[in-house]
Amino acid sequence: MSRSSNFQTNKMILIRSQLCLIILLLVSLCQFRAAAQAPNGAWVYPSATGNLLYQLDSRGQRITDFSQCGYRGGTEPLPNVSALIPQSRWVYV
Repeated sequence: MSRSSNFQTNKMILIRSQLCLIILLLVSLCQFRAAAQAPNGAWVYPSATGNLLYQLDSRGQRITDFSQCGYRGGTEPLPNVSALIPQSRWVYV
């Protein structure tokens, strides 16, 4: 093989590998963007960071997030009231 044909062969291999790398990056970018979008029909779905994302309806309204509701934002269990109030003061319904 001559030096010129060897150079051209190496150049073609380099171009093919770069082209394959570009295609691989484009495909992975498209898959990443598709994963970030809401699945069809899902009103609430997780983001890439794990936060919940809410879809808007045709009027711009969305499902309300009640995840922080509850006693002290749902971070603590309910207190034991029977230990605080004597049984003689309990009201039965």
